[in-house]
Formats: sequence, C-alpha cells, structure tokens
Amino acid sequence: LTPWALSQTPQILFLATGSGKAEAVAAWYRGAYLPAATIMPTSGVEVYVDAAAWTEAATTYPAHPDMRSCQGDIDA
Repeated sequence: LTPWALSQTPQILFLATGSGKAEAVAAWYRGAYLPAATIMPTSGVEVYVDAAAWTEAATTYPAHPDMRSCQGDIDA
C-alpha cells in the first residue's frame, strides 16, 4: 500500500514495542523524517509505544510541538 492509500483510511495506528524501536521512536519524537510520517489521514495518527521503546525519546529529546505524551504503567 502507498502512503496515499493509507492516508485515505479513517484511522491509522502505529505500535512500537521493545528497545529495538527506541532509536526510531526517538527520531520520530524529535521530528526527523520517517517514511511513516508521509501517512497523513485527516483524522490524524495514533502512536502507541511501550516503556522500552519510549525511554530514549523521553529522556534525550525535547518534545515535538504536535505531540502529547502521558506517563503511567503499561500493562503487557
């Protein structure tokens, strides 16, 4: 599927889990270009990350202005 086709869907959800995704999540968090960023449905995109994938982004980089974050326990 192309980014255009995916952008036509009513909802997009990205799920990043594990420490192997920490670098990619940190890049996304600081606003770096990622191919997934070209998927832009009118309803927006939801991104869910677990604690292992979030650690580097949350502690190293300032938040991108369009992002909201929440803290709390993540049940596996």
